[in-house]
Formats: sequence, C-alpha cells, structure tokens
Amino acid sequence: MKYGKTGLALVFLGLVLAAGPGCRRPAAQAVDPARAREALKTALSTWQKGESADSLRRQSPSITVAETKWKEGHRLVRYEIADKDQVVGYDLECHVLLVLKDPKGKQTEEKAVFTVSTSPAVVIVRADG
Repeated sequence: MKYGKTGLALVFLGLVLAAGPGCRRPAAQAVDPARAREALKTALSTWQKGESADSLRRQSPSITVAETKWKEGHRLVRYEIADKDQVVGYDLECHVLLVLKDPKGKQTEEKAVFTVSTSPAVVIVRADG
C-alpha cells in the first residue's frame, strides 16, 4: 500500500485516537519515602494486631502486601524498622527486624528486606524470603 504524507498522518492519528486515554495504565513514579515508610508501619502493625493482610486492601488508600510468613500463619510479636532506607528504582527498600511466632508457638528473630512502592498503587513485598 502506498500512503502519501497526509495518508500516513491520518493513519498515525487514527492509531493515537484508538489507543485513547482509557487504555493506558498509570505510569509508575518515583517512590515517596515518607509515604512508603508509613505504609510499611501500617502493614506491620496490622500483622502484629493479628489481622489479615487482606484487611489492608479494604482501607483507603489500599495496601497490598506479599509476605509468606504472614500468610502461613506466623504471628508478628515485635518489629523494628531500620533507620536507613534505600531507594532502588521506583521502590523503597527497608530493612526490618521481625520477631515471629510460628503456628506451633516457636519464637524466632529474622532480618527481613521489604520493597515498598507508592505509585501507581501501594504495594509491599518481602524481597528476601
């Protein structure tokens, strides 16, 4: 097929209009460190209270957490978020000391690394386990 300059411009315009704003996902943006730390504190406090990770999805703003030990039924007894954070790409990397009780009641201490994203959604993922 042969298109002139006008034809190519019309094809390009048609593609742009077809994509439209409703088809685009929000782009990731650099993490907001203060918001990320607050979200992590909220998530860990929720775990410590014995609530489910899914309960965080029902609040506003919604927080999604991926933490295997929480899902497996480990109880968070205590936690300490280290003062030093590190921005890695679009996320904040946080080091946390966790004191856990497994479902059988055995208490352990673990050093964990969580990555926290604040845009386009608040997502917390345990990166080391």
